[in-house]
Amino acid sequence: MGYIKKLMNPLGVSALVVALVAGTLGGVTAASAEDSFFTGKTIHMIVPHGAGGGFDTYARAAAPYLEKELGATVVVDNVKGAGGNIGRNQLYRADPDGLTIGFTSFPSMVFSQLSGADGVQYDVAKWNMLGRVAAESEVMSVPKAGKYQSLDALMNADGPVRIPLSGVGDDTFFKAMIVAKGLGIDIIPVTGYDGASEAFAAGMRGDGEILSSSIGSSKKLIESGEIKPILQISLIPDTSLEDVPLASDVIEDPSMKTFVKSIAGIAALDRSFFAPPGVPEDRLAELQDAVAATIQNPEFVSAMESAGRTVSFMSAEEETEILNEAMANADDLIPLLEEALAAAQ
Repeated sequence: MGYIKKLMNPLGVSALVVALVAGTLGGVTAASAEDSFFTGKTIHMIVPHGAGGGFDTYARAAAPYLEKELGATVVVDNVKGAGGNIGRNQLYRADPDGLTIGFTSFPSMVFSQLSGADGVQYDVAKWNMLGRVAAESEVMSVPKAGKYQSLDALMNADGPVRIPLSGVGDDTFFKAMIVAKGLGIDIIPVTGYDGASEAFAAGMRGDGEILSSSIGSSKKLIESGEIKPILQISLIPDTSLEDVPLASDVIEDPSMKTFVKSIAGIAALDRSFFAPPGVPEDRLAELQDAVAATIQNPEFVSAMESAGRTVSFMSAEEETEILNEAMANADDLIPLLEEALAAAQ
């Protein structure tokens, strides 16, 4: 796929962004700020998550840098409800003048729409991408005291394999269920846990044979030896997981391999800034440049690292390419999502 080669650049830095960061084009200078549509205006950033969480942390940290780049005031609005869809719907209906943008989990939106979740009033293919601030590979692992201690053992299990999950219908749920199908593992989701940590605790006390979560959520348990990573769900391998293969490299069935690459591509969009459909091209380009400069600003990166948050920039152009390629398989992917939901009933 076209985007995979681009992703081999770990920061996904385009020539334009390099020029911005290097100062060749610069951010919004005093002269250009005077001519900018955004100068002196107020931009509302809708964050469909609660205050104080990871998404809110990124958004509020980015706001002052976006203000500097655009010459505007940026106000973060936390709009919760319906699994994030109230805020996303509000953004989708917003006046497309460039003064309302959003920040959320893009994979959650994609899976919500494709699985027919209640309350979805947007079309993910029509969003305007502004840039990704972070993404983490998903890692599947097994408890150290579990019945199965390798991927081969799971693929040759003598019965159904249980996976504790915090809920039904989120991106972790769908990724795990589709990868398991591609591997031929008869998997049973055990849901209702309050977050990844509770699901992991359930697995380690014997309530599951396989676990799945982001590398960030799994890292300490991997380092302590409490769990053993066996598979990555990502477009490119995370270097911290040496000798742990990508799911798309292990799955042999061509159609399932394509689907797993599609969901890995969707997952790569992770924590992204975006705008509603219809934003004028010149304003959209200015927003994209401002987001690119913000995410790659060394001060912003340092602040996020101090807060224990990763930064892995991806340009709006690359995000759009990945989204288009992933959505090209949407019609074939939908039955797999429906099957996964049915398995959880």
